Amino acid sequence: MMNASLSKPFMATRKTSKTASRGNAARIVARAGKRTSKKEAKVTGRPAFSDLMSFSGPAPELINGRLAMLGMSTAILLEPKTNETALALARDYPLTIGVLFALFTFATFVPLRKKETPESKSTGIFTAQAELINGRAAMIGFASLLAVEASKHAAFF
Repeated sequence: MMNASLSKPFMATRKTSKTASRGNAARIVARAGKRTSKKEAKVTGRPAFSDLMSFSGPAPELINGRLAMLGMSTAILLEPKTNETALALARDYPLTIGVLFALFTFATFVPLRKKETPESKSTGIFTAQAELINGRAAMIGFASLLAVEASKHAAFF
């Protein structure tokens, strides 16, 4: 049976005070990470990988947002120089893209495995909420970019 705190989306905990949201996020992260049994997770405090990658876990949206920001940045920088679409760039550089995707994914899991919440590393304008908003915008923007380029058969930038 799923724990009640895991049935809510990860960022839904932000409705309460900052202290309460950090506590809820810490409990979610504490259950996320390495594959352990529920009994081991209670004893060691190690997060289970399935909790990290669950629909309401912290990892999927962070990873997808970061990869979308990477894709948009790459398209903005390389399309004007090469005059190729984002899909053509992906076709031309599959190894580079695969390595970057693996690196970004791994870099997202490292702090979560150490039971650190995104909120605990927020400073100034670089907050966890800002990263989620920017990631969501990048996901929408990158999907739109691919759709426009597919319909025009030409680079957007």
